[in-house]
Amino acid sequence: MTITQLITDIRSKIKSINPEMELHVWSSAHWKSRYSVGQNWASKDYKPTSSGIYTETYHKTGFADQIDVFSLGAYAENVWKSENPQSDWSVENFVTTYYNYTKGDCRVYGSIGTYAYGNKASAISDAVYLCLKNTDGLMVFEISHVINNNQWNAIKEGIKRAN
Repeated sequence: MTITQLITDIRSKIKSINPEMELHVWSSAHWKSRYSVGQNWASKDYKPTSSGIYTETYHKTGFADQIDVFSLGAYAENVWKSENPQSDWSVENFVTTYYNYTKGDCRVYGSIGTYAYGNKASAISDAVYLCLKNTDGLMVFEISHVINNNQWNAIKEGIKRAN
């Protein structure tokens, strides 16, 4: 059984019990790193360039059309691309490029790991802002870091800036 088939089976079961219930999936926002774990959260319409890794039919394993909400794990120490322009690993990059992969097949919530920012309020506020401006919602991981590092005001500021 493939992960795509598993997700499809889970969706079918959920919808048979309650058609209004949503299927949410979280994964790392770095799509290229998901191949090694068999996790293609992209749309079947996203066709990566054929290579030694991706076959011409790899796009058929995408499962974005089987989920209602994808929580895009934009867990990166860098918030802005300008902090490390040669790297894919920034919140800004992840929340501005995911659509290339999902093609609108599901709603996407930006998800940040506030543990990466400690007490850097501006980084937290910026990450929250970027998620809310570029995705359909926000998930903050994890509450213990928010509480222990007193990050509430920074999160609130990011929300206020986005509205």
